[in-house]
Amino acid sequence: MEFLVGLGVVLLLIPFFIIVTLIMKLLPQDYTLISVILMLVGDGVIALMWFYIWSEFTETPRILRLGIAAGFALLTIVKVTYLLLTQLKELK
Repeated sequence: MEFLVGLGVVLLLIPFFIIVTLIMKLLPQDYTLISVILMLVGDGVIALMWFYIWSEFTETPRILRLGIAAGFALLTIVKVTYLLLTQLKELK
């Protein structure tokens, strides 16, 4: 159960990713690095808060951390695929 709770961090990271991609589109091309840094820091803060909140209610925090790590791995694949497809679409 702890693994699924850890995997649930994806539910918070997806809307945050959508917000950051909207910010990327609004910023000039020179400032896109700011949005990448915002995404890195924001993802870390969200995952840290998720871990500290749910570690109080779980018996094995190790499995919770594994769930959070699996959520990050899954979401990283989705993020890279989305950003790559949007770049290829813009090049055509």
